[in-house]
Amino acid sequence: DHNPHQRYRSCNDLSHDLVELLDYLTLNEYGTCTTKALFDKLRATLDQDTVSSISTLRRLLFYNPLYNWVDENNKLSILVVGFGKYSQNFLDLALQLGQIPGVKLDARVISNNAKSDRRLYESERPAFTEFFNVGGPETDIPDIVHDDNYGTVTFYQKDALGLTAKSLQTHHQPGYVFVALGSDGDNETVANTFAEAFEKSSVSYIVEHEETSAHDGSNSWHLVPVFPHLQHNAWEGSDKD
Repeated sequence: DHNPHQRYRSCNDLSHDLVELLDYLTLNEYGTCTTKALFDKLRATLDQDTVSSISTLRRLLFYNPLYNWVDENNKLSILVVGFGKYSQNFLDLALQLGQIPGVKLDARVISNNAKSDRRLYESERPAFTEFFNVGGPETDIPDIVHDDNYGTVTFYQKDALGLTAKSLQTHHQPGYVFVALGSDGDNETVANTFAEAFEKSSVSYIVEHEETSAHDGSNSWHLVPVFPHLQHNAWEGSDKD
C-alpha cells in the first residue's frame, strides 16, 4: 500500500487507464445494457480530447505498426517533434508497443522546452525511468542508465521550424517520425521537411480538422473520418524493401 508506483499520482493517470479499460471492454464486446450505461457515465467524466487523441494514435499505430520500422541492427528509431499532449500520448504508446524482444528502442524528442518537458514527463510517470535509459537535453549521453532496459529516450532542445532538410541529412535517420507542434500549418511544414530529409522514414503529423487526407504509400489519397486527425504520409513507397 505504500509503494508509490502502485498508486495514481494524478487524475490524468487515472483517466488514461479508464480510457484503456473502456476501449478494451468495447473491443471485446462486453457492451451489455448495464456496462453501456457505465461506459456513458465514465466517458462523460473523461477529457474528450484525451479519448480522441489516444484512439487516433492507436489507429495510426495499428495501420502502420512500429515493428515494421526495426532496422537491420535490431533497433527501432523513433523521433517525436514537439511535446504537447499528442506527442506525450504518442510516446506513451510507442514506449509500450516498442517493447519488442531482441529490439532496442531509440526514442528522441525535439522540443523548444526540452528540460522542463523532460522533467514534467518523468514526474507524471514515476516508473518510466526504471525501464528506460534517459538523457538530454544538456548532453546526448544518458544520465539515467540501467543495464537491463528496453531502450533509450533522449530529449533535445531545438526549434523544429528552424530545421532544414539539408541540415537534417547529416543527423541520425529515424524510422518513424511523429510531428505535433500545436499548429496544422507548422505540423505540415515540419513534416514535409523531415520527409524530404529522410525519404525512407515514415512521417505522420496531427491535423485538427473535420477530415484529413492520408497517403498510404500508393498514388491514391483517401479521407480518414476521425477527430482529432492525423495525417500520415508514408513516403517510403517501394524503396523500403
